[in-house]
Amino acid sequence: MTPRTKHWSIWIGSLLTFLYLLVFALNITPYLRGPKAWRWAYAIPGHPWRHLLPLAIIIVYVTLTLFWSHKLQHPHSPTPHSLTLFLLFIALAVPLIQAALLFPESPDILRPLFYRTVSAGASGVFTVGSAIADPADFLRRYPELMPSFPIHPQRYPPGLPLLFYGARRLLEATPSASAPLGLALRLYQCQDFALMRLSNGTIATALLQMALPVLVGLIVFPLYGLARRTVGERAALWAVIAYPLVPSFALWSARWDQFYPLLTCAAWYCFWRGMANRKLHFAHYIWLLFSGLLLSFATFLSFGPLTLLAPLGLSALLWIAPHPERRRWMHLTGAALVFFAGLATPWLIYQVIFGNGFLDIWRVSMAYHLGLERDYWTWVFFHLYDFFAFLGAPLAIGVALGAGFAVRDVWRKQDTGALPLGFILGLLLLDLSGTAQGEVARVWLFLTPFAVVAAVYGLSRLASKRWHGALLLGLLALHLLVFNAFLRVVTTGVTDPPARERTFSLDAQAHPSTAELGDAITLQGYRVEPESIEPGSTLHLTLYWQTRAQMTQPYTVFTHLLGPDGSSVAQQDNMPQQGRAPTTCWIPGEIIADDYALTVPADAVPGMYRLITGLYIWETGDRLPTRGTGATPDNQIVLATFSITRAP
Repeated sequence: MTPRTKHWSIWIGSLLTFLYLLVFALNITPYLRGPKAWRWAYAIPGHPWRHLLPLAIIIVYVTLTLFWSHKLQHPHSPTPHSLTLFLLFIALAVPLIQAALLFPESPDILRPLFYRTVSAGASGVFTVGSAIADPADFLRRYPELMPSFPIHPQRYPPGLPLLFYGARRLLEATPSASAPLGLALRLYQCQDFALMRLSNGTIATALLQMALPVLVGLIVFPLYGLARRTVGERAALWAVIAYPLVPSFALWSARWDQFYPLLTCAAWYCFWRGMANRKLHFAHYIWLLFSGLLLSFATFLSFGPLTLLAPLGLSALLWIAPHPERRRWMHLTGAALVFFAGLATPWLIYQVIFGNGFLDIWRVSMAYHLGLERDYWTWVFFHLYDFFAFLGAPLAIGVALGAGFAVRDVWRKQDTGALPLGFILGLLLLDLSGTAQGEVARVWLFLTPFAVVAAVYGLSRLASKRWHGALLLGLLALHLLVFNAFLRVVTTGVTDPPARERTFSLDAQAHPSTAELGDAITLQGYRVEPESIEPGSTLHLTLYWQTRAQMTQPYTVFTHLLGPDGSSVAQQDNMPQQGRAPTTCWIPGEIIADDYALTVPADAVPGMYRLITGLYIWETGDRLPTRGTGATPDNQIVLATFSITRAP
């Protein structure tokens, strides 16, 4: 291919990418978001100016990585130390980019991270993990418990809920650390009373999933190692630079699907370290065993990574088959046995200890997964489209190029084609198998590292100028920004707490009070209008509450007007501000103005009437203990007394 032809190919690919994104952003056809059976939600950006932050962060990232990678490719400058720093920079850039992408959704980026974690619809594993009391019984009964789980955990093995359980045990053992974390997170969903009943340690375990953007950045290390050993140093650099900008990886922050690529990439790296040697020694068997164990751990979290066996096996076959000297069947059989021993042993231990295992859980999982019964032929096309649309148009073009170059390299007995071609063939087999049932951009995220390797392998053969790399990253960044702006790939169903203004000063017209309820709540004052009552009149009452500490229990306010015989003649019971300010949403020092209206019965008899208030737990009726101004032994506060002197 001549340089002129290369340039034309690059410009045509760039134009196609730009046109695709333009049509996508304008929503000219909804089929770009999927078929009628399942389609990604389209949304016009609600706060366009907020998208300037991710734009700025990505521009800085692309500029720095282009400059730094050029230095690394200089023949006299690269050292192991400088390369490690470069990879560490990219790993640290991953959470920064993903945080910036969340900014248009919420300036407080912890909010969407927390919502994605605790949502039963978007994740569900936090919900399941929070309910585990006895992990041994949980594992023993896991297949029969699965139908009672939210929709996503019904398809999962038990690993993820157990991670939350383990995190809860650690945090509850250190209340000095878990209490402030749990209290801070409570305010994001203070109106969700089921969540508020959980301990601070349990709520703090949400940080395990919220921190995934930091953890998943580590993928750059096995990704670079695998790419360097299979497709070369230059392509490896481009793979790790491009990976943080892959839409499917960057848009699913705080989803466990984002974690699986780290495990599958590390497993393939270890597998290649064990296999790609002329002779298999003890150290190589250790690499293969560790590869199997990593993949086994991944299958404890999700069954999806198990399908990695297809591209992994095909790439190994393509590496071995063209070279007779590598067909040492005794060594290869031993290598396969070691790898599968690592893969199967943890599940066999599970079977022996708990009486059920892989097949029992798999059957329940597949009953839900395959029960979707979506049209096979429609999704044979849309599975691949969905995967490559979220891989990014420039990289999708690169995979197509990589397929052609890989066939040529394998035919010429060159090792560089083994991984790209093995991955592409494995992806096609997975697609044709029909085991996927709908969108796969998220579900097949564990395959994205190898798609990126195959893409940069193809593009590196086409690109020869420095600006070619800049163009690739620019187009990939544009693809990411367009998808982030116009798609809602994660919908949680979680709503914000009721909006209200906060005040920290007491109304000057309020009657001061020193009444205390429980250990932290004070009735700072109240206001009653009018100051006298008649039959049929209405009392307007405002209570001014304050707390010294954050509440973990939602309390109900009772306001009663008691007649001469002590019975209630008028009352209004509700959570503060008609439920807009539950006690779990109060912050220390805040004054909560809480209005009530009580109508005196038209047939009220003459005598002395008392206006009382207090707090209680709705489910049990237990009142908070009272003391101070107006407090009575039966845990109520007398605010005022009234006299009715004439009969109605």
